[in-house]
Amino acid sequence: MELNIGGDEGAGSDEEVPPTSISGFKVGGTLINNFRAKNDVWQFFKVYKEKNFSKVACCMLCKDADASQPDITYGTSHSTGVLERHIYRHHEEENSLLIAAKRQKLLSSNSSPASSSSVQSAMTSYATPCPLYESMLLNWIVMTYQPFSTVENNSFREMVTSLNKKAPVISREKIQKLISNKYHDTRLSLSSILKGKHYSMTCDGWTSRAEVGYTTGTVHLIHNWKLHHFVLGLHQKNGASTAQDVVSYTEELMDKVSIDFISRICITTDTEATMVSAGKLFLEKSNTMNWGGCLDHLLELVTKIAFNDLAETEATMADARSLVGLFSRSTQATRKLREESKQRLGVEYTVIQDVCTRWWSTYAMGNRLLTLKDCILILNLRGDIEKNLTDGQWKVLQDIVALLKPFMIAQRLLEGQYYVTISLVPYVLHKIRTGLNEAFDSPAISEALKAVLTKMLLKFVEAFGSGSDGAVASDHLTRGPRQRPRGIPKHTLIASLLDPRTKGGVGIPATDQLNVWEWIESEMVIVTQEVHVLEAAIEGTGVAENHDAQLGQGRQMRAHEQDLDDFFSDIAPVLHGARNCHVADAERQRNEEAAMELRLYKSEPLLSMKDSKGEWSDPLQWWAGNQHKFPSLARLASMYLAIPASSAPSERVFTSAGLTIAKDRARLLPSRADELVFLHDSLPALKRYNDGMRRMG
Repeated sequence: MELNIGGDEGAGSDEEVPPTSISGFKVGGTLINNFRAKNDVWQFFKVYKEKNFSKVACCMLCKDADASQPDITYGTSHSTGVLERHIYRHHEEENSLLIAAKRQKLLSSNSSPASSSSVQSAMTSYATPCPLYESMLLNWIVMTYQPFSTVENNSFREMVTSLNKKAPVISREKIQKLISNKYHDTRLSLSSILKGKHYSMTCDGWTSRAEVGYTTGTVHLIHNWKLHHFVLGLHQKNGASTAQDVVSYTEELMDKVSIDFISRICITTDTEATMVSAGKLFLEKSNTMNWGGCLDHLLELVTKIAFNDLAETEATMADARSLVGLFSRSTQATRKLREESKQRLGVEYTVIQDVCTRWWSTYAMGNRLLTLKDCILILNLRGDIEKNLTDGQWKVLQDIVALLKPFMIAQRLLEGQYYVTISLVPYVLHKIRTGLNEAFDSPAISEALKAVLTKMLLKFVEAFGSGSDGAVASDHLTRGPRQRPRGIPKHTLIASLLDPRTKGGVGIPATDQLNVWEWIESEMVIVTQEVHVLEAAIEGTGVAENHDAQLGQGRQMRAHEQDLDDFFSDIAPVLHGARNCHVADAERQRNEEAAMELRLYKSEPLLSMKDSKGEWSDPLQWWAGNQHKFPSLARLASMYLAIPASSAPSERVFTSAGLTIAKDRARLLPSRADELVFLHDSLPALKRYNDGMRRMG
């Protein structure tokens, strides 16, 4: 829907309406457009032609919906504020459009010096504006999940006035409008940042306490060799959540910030069946896009085998949970455990409950129990608790915790969003695979651990392939259970060799490395060709906007070039042959340039994981210093290294959403929840982005 002051075609025609009861009298007459209207709200209202109804306006939205009282009394002053409040209270979608239009006009007028003379000056003589106070109050409410009613609480107002007696009194309705305005301003800022840039995404779904389904998405990109991520907000689901629905919801989230599929490099989702099917549909949207399953979810498919007991594990996990449950139910037992751990370990510890849907929580539970083993034994001997594990069960638990530790390290590492993660995946999987095999081949392995390891190794190979030489670069072409792609995705292998820390290829066998380097060289030729085309276009037009978007469109069009060549092959064969020679020469030159650049890059020494000061190295900073030396590779690195290895960023959005739509706010409107969650994550992200831009000068 778009705002269109003045109405549709034929809107100027008179419209007879039956009498309507409002404010104790009958209204009836001829509806006409208010042709003197300047406020966008008049898009939704008409006035009566008869002078005796001059205090009344008719809401066309209510009238079309057959509402009993579409007429609104707005007095002799003809204040549009009354009309705006009506739209705000009764027409959520149209209210959002009004706010967006207002904010866009305001930003346009602020950016146009010539328009300032035509804007009415603020009434500073009658009211003192406090934009800083309002902004800080808004941030406090959004960032700390405060209910809007806080601003009308007497204690809050007393606190504010104690700091400044002249502080303005802000109503609940006022703070809601401030939040809506900030939401639209922030969305416009984000649209401006993302315009024409390559980006990657994560996507996920969630259900609130009020049983309302939502979809969210996050955007990840590298700009000025800094990794940035932004939240797209919440989109309410309507009914089912099929794969096509997931794609549609994601597209609507993308529309909010004016981004499309052309510039998208990859989307990462979990590996549930619906999301896998949605991944296939995403790939159909663009022949240059990638889809990847969340690595943390895939690893969890392996680790959850240890969550349940096997016949050989002596019911260890069930008894461990029972022991944890004992402390969870007894405050006295918990208090005594804290006291004992304080005395023996110097720190007050308590048990941790594992949850099958929470990553590495089984490891956390087992590791904490092992830490508290002596304390629990003492409480059991003193008679403070009746339960304890047997010596055999403690040994099984110790073995399982040691087995799960690499998974915990990997999952925590790959869920980061402030640093590059995708390039670490091949090494992480290599490390875990090696550890599982070494443990299985150990002569000291117990029967219980061997049983668990056997199942975990089978599941690991099922998800990530055999890892054998010659298979790693092709496993992603095959499918496993539930149609999940097997092995390591192609874009992940490319990203690993584009990272100066991991370009040595640990975790990628020699034969497969050759294949990946060939992929990279082909990508370099494509990037070089696209850049040359873009530079020629810029030189001819003088326009240098939306570089990434134009390059993306170039990739889409490249598939049609051969068809066109074949179609016109009979026209002027001599000229066509000359053209083919020219094209072949240009292509040969690009291939040679790519091969030379790639050889130089491969000869560069590896970037160590930590610098001389013991700080973790940043591959993006390496690329910032070497981008002019390796221009084509640098462009690829800026695209591939922004891909998140897991869907954890979307999971974090739902953590924020859960605190926003809390139990005492379960009736929060979905549109309001979207605004609050979007602002909660976007305001800090935009501040980081803008601070970085200021430091760059």
